[in-house]
Amino acid sequence: DLDIEKVEDLKDEVAHAVALDSTDIKALKAQNIQDMDAVVVAIGENFEGLLLTTVLLLELNVKRIIARAANAQQRMILEKMGVKEILSP
Repeated sequence: DLDIEKVEDLKDEVAHAVALDSTDIKALKAQNIQDMDAVVVAIGENFEGLLLTTVLLLELNVKRIIARAANAQQRMILEKMGVKEILSP
């Protein structure tokens, strides 16, 4: 997340939480994101950012991507991209 306060609130609940621009492949590589067992992509209002982040994770061959879809159209797009695990609020 870009919001450091959100990251601080969550860091004890997950294995790894960082504040970074997830649409920047260099930032993702710097965190060795490709070595993570799973990555959750739950970008709120910015679906374009969620899509770009997901594409970059796919390019980096992340083993398990869990993405959040806010509606049926977003779910369909993520499914077409090959995302197997999709969360819906």
